[in-house]
Amino acid sequence: MPEDPLSYSYLKDKAAREIDKLEEAQKELDKQKATDAALNAAFSVFHLLRWKDKESPTPTQKGERELAKDSGNPHLGLLNDIVSHNKHAYALVEPLSDGRSEVQASTLSTGGITRSLTNPSTVPITGSKTLAVKFGNKKAVDVLKGAYKYFEED
Repeated sequence: MPEDPLSYSYLKDKAAREIDKLEEAQKELDKQKATDAALNAAFSVFHLLRWKDKESPTPTQKGERELAKDSGNPHLGLLNDIVSHNKHAYALVEPLSDGRSEVQASTLSTGGITRSLTNPSTVPITGSKTLAVKFGNKKAVDVLKGAYKYFEED
């Protein structure tokens, strides 16, 4: 029998796949895929809090913000800000040849207002450019992997 796609175990694996998709899209320098994957991963990882609590022997009635705080994992707190539109998420191409950074995508979410990207999806590969999606001023991959570690303890 296939695994229940709404089980904690399945959703935990899904979150890991979303992080992998983000890393691949960044390697491909595809802003649209990278920002989509980053936001999908943020929601997937953050909502694991609710599923972990729901499947525990003693589930609580706490909200996700409180569960994030109780986890002691600062990355989950940042993800809470991302999924509740309190922090910015954007794609950044870095570094340019003169050491400057250049924003290649408009802000995805700010203060509850969601904006779509208007720039072309794929960044031309020139020099040593790399694509990094950021949550606030932190690399999304680092935040997501740091948050996911909380769930690897199971």
